[in-house]
Amino acid sequence: MREMYRVLVTGGRLGLMVWQGIQYAPGFGALAAALARHISSEAEGIMRAPFALADAKQLHALVAAGGFHDVTLQSVSGTVRFPSVSRFVEDYVRGSPLSGHVAKVSDESRAALVSEVSDALAAYVSEDGLTFPINAHLVSAKK
Repeated sequence: MREMYRVLVTGGRLGLMVWQGIQYAPGFGALAAALARHISSEAEGIMRAPFALADAKQLHALVAAGGFHDVTLQSVSGTVRFPSVSRFVEDYVRGSPLSGHVAKVSDESRAALVSEVSDALAAYVSEDGLTFPINAHLVSAKK
């Protein structure tokens, strides 16, 4: 926050989108749980990291402690869409630090990962593919 504050021009506005708890994103929760069982606890930690600033009060305090004022938080809901559960797992793993962890395990472990996530997310799959909710905090503050 202090570095964001330092580089922002005086009178400038900070805008952030920060994920709420992983419990509000069932796809990522299912993936984290399956990573713990089939890949490693480190991989699970990587999956949970983007949700680490979920508490609105802590997030507000962090932004204010960085020197910002007029801090506001708004809760928003969105939707994550993928053509299939397997594409969700493959694309998310491939485009993140998880790729190295998943590459180290056997083909059987990778298949078990996809299978477990598929089972957990069956209620979110339709003929249009995988669709699940996700919640975030939108943060605005002034320098």
